[in-house]
Amino acid sequence: MKNLSFVLALSLSLSLSWGEMMGQIYTNFSTITGSGANHYITMGGTPTSSPQERLYVNNNYSSNNYNYSITAFNGLNSSAARALNASATGAGTAGYFYSNSTTGYAGYFVGRSYVSDKMGIGTTSPNVRLELSNYSATGASANVMLRLTNQFNSASGNTPAIQFHNGATSNPTYWQIGGRVATLGEMRFIYKEGSLQEKTVMYFEGNTGKVRIGDISSASNDYLLFVKKGIATGKVFVNSSYADYVFLPDYRLPTLEEVRSHIDDRGHLPGMTSQAEIDAAGGFEVGEIAVKQMEKIEELYLYVLQLHDRIAQLEAKLAESQSPANTKNHE
Repeated sequence: MKNLSFVLALSLSLSLSWGEMMGQIYTNFSTITGSGANHYITMGGTPTSSPQERLYVNNNYSSNNYNYSITAFNGLNSSAARALNASATGAGTAGYFYSNSTTGYAGYFVGRSYVSDKMGIGTTSPNVRLELSNYSATGASANVMLRLTNQFNSASGNTPAIQFHNGATSNPTYWQIGGRVATLGEMRFIYKEGSLQEKTVMYFEGNTGKVRIGDISSASNDYLLFVKKGIATGKVFVNSSYADYVFLPDYRLPTLEEVRSHIDDRGHLPGMTSQAEIDAAGGFEVGEIAVKQMEKIEELYLYVLQLHDRIAQLEAKLAESQSPANTKNHE
């Protein structure tokens, strides 16, 4: 009966079916002790009559620098071995899971798991709670350190996420970064504070490259970046043309009479966007409006130069009319 209890406990520990267990257990222990559900297996150690665990394995045998407490093989294929030990020699390892199979798992956990200290994946010396190391991977996914996936759901659109949480069980505050793999291939930065509702504060649209900040419901039209309430910056660079064509010889400068007539009829300068057009479009192009404004500034300079020439001509005529010769002739 004790042997049957041992076989059942070992079968559950290794996630092997009863059919897999039969004929595949190799034992070299000296004693099985204990009663009821708790059993103690000693391999070269001192047995106990009062084990505290359901299954306790004491292995004094050392092989390849590891004390393997439990080893399982896939059938008679030794190349698919899985091993579990309590501590690695000289390393102070709490648990060591080993598999020399290229397709199997060294460890497979169902349900919740708890690690009280640091955990390393790809490294045996993690310095933080969870450290991932790209040991020597090659191929298309060589630089991928972490992949989040879940089953597709039409309601959520398959949105695996990372959450930064304050730990509160009621009305928590957190940041959440989630990527919706389906539809537009979007990425969202979500913030929730206390009892308030979640709000998306930044949105990336994968198939178009568009980014929205602040109010993600606002349409960005053909623009790649939309920022609600604007931005504060020390410098803005606009890649646009300029209005120096005004100074070209073939540029037609409207007469001031034409400008006056256009203002009287339409309520804005010639060539400038009207208020109604800006309202209909929901705004205006900064680069385009800057060129138009410079066009009007350069036209003003041309008008000033024309006035300067006329004033100079009038001053010359006035000076000529006031010369002594002309005064004497009038006498």
